[in-house]
Amino acid sequence: MNRRAVFGPGVWKQNLALTLGAAAVLAVVGCGGGGGGGGNNGGQGSGGTDVCGDKVGAGVTTVCGYVQDASTVTGVNGALVTLRSTTGSVVGTSSTTITNPTTGSAGFFKISNVPATAAYFEVTPPATGYFPYLQTYSGVTYSSNDDVNGTSNPCIPTLSIANPKADNAIGAVSVYDTGSPPPFPSGCQ
Repeated sequence: MNRRAVFGPGVWKQNLALTLGAAAVLAVVGCGGGGGGGGNNGGQGSGGTDVCGDKVGAGVTTVCGYVQDASTVTGVNGALVTLRSTTGSVVGTSSTTITNPTTGSAGFFKISNVPATAAYFEVTPPATGYFPYLQTYSGVTYSSNDDVNGTSNPCIPTLSIANPKADNAIGAVSVYDTGSPPPFPSGCQ
């Protein structure tokens, strides 16, 4: 019977050389893993887009949503979305003439660089085919033509910025076509 020594006088040197060689290859090549990123942000690490279509971590306060016809629940282009401060000053605007980047549907709006003074939002429907002052948001119908408690401030929904320096989707705002009677305003009573 022939025996071979696994660790003999010269064999340990060969095993050591193989082990060191394998370690060097792993150090240069790596173990896989890592990398990744890319996505929708040009390869800048973990990324992608936020709910309004901005780059995640962009550090910009953005508000987006969509305006829809209350009876057909389809997007309405041509509406004007206005952000107002507590004093009623306009602090941002957007028209719903662009298409939602996620769904491709009409009626999408997006306002970037929203200042901290933004407190309310108002939707003015297209000039023809819609009641000019009515909007429903979160189940409450507002009339921006109303005089709130004699202050001459419009009755419009409060804007809630949940994520400063990020995207804030406020959801759907409904407007009413002139083909059927609109609901009576229930907000700001």
